[in-house]
Amino acid sequence: MTSSFRLLIASATTVLLLVPSAALGQKLGVAKSTTNSQAASQPGKVWSCTGQYWDPVDVSVGNRGTQVFAGLFHNLYMDSHAMLLSSHDSDPAWPCWTAPAGNEATLQSASAELTDVHVMITEEETSVINERIRRVEKFSSRGLDWVYTYPQLGAGRGVIGVSNDGTTIVASVGNPTTGLNDVLVFGPDSAVPIKTLEVPTGTLWGFDLAADGTHAVFAI
Repeated sequence: MTSSFRLLIASATTVLLLVPSAALGQKLGVAKSTTNSQAASQPGKVWSCTGQYWDPVDVSVGNRGTQVFAGLFHNLYMDSHAMLLSSHDSDPAWPCWTAPAGNEATLQSASAELTDVHVMITEEETSVINERIRRVEKFSSRGLDWVYTYPQLGAGRGVIGVSNDGTTIVASVGNPTTGLNDVLVFGPDSAVPIKTLEVPTGTLWGFDLAADGTHAVFAI
């Protein structure tokens, strides 16, 4: 999934939006969730967003390059775990919204290339070592739309992806009960999985979803 915008993590608490020179002259739509706009006339930094209590750990650009979705790691569990920004904001950027505060940390996030769909897989620590609550969360310019909570507690990496049109969401985490990785497929409008399957046990080192959502590949 490509975009004319690229995101880089500049430091532990800053998100930077950069425009490479090859992207100049490309026309972008206006993000739904903001009234600010800025036309990038030169390659380089457009804006930055710095938080006091969170660390951005995963970022993506969606909705035809107009929205920036950031998954956050809680620093002292005092702030949100996700936020949405407009690609057309002024500098410094101000989030369109932040997700409700809680004890969740981002494992991986992704944005639909062509539509207002953003997804995330998170974990929340429990009092038992290596037992964590895992959730799949779907966002849009409205904020948090729905949450699915895995019935099993687990540990290890979780992965997630979304098709370019936002109609197919695929997530996977390890299931300590079966020793396999549970794969769930969602549509954008409901937290009820439309398909479930299993892939062999092992750490999920790599994952990618085809642009049309028809194929997923796992490196285990």
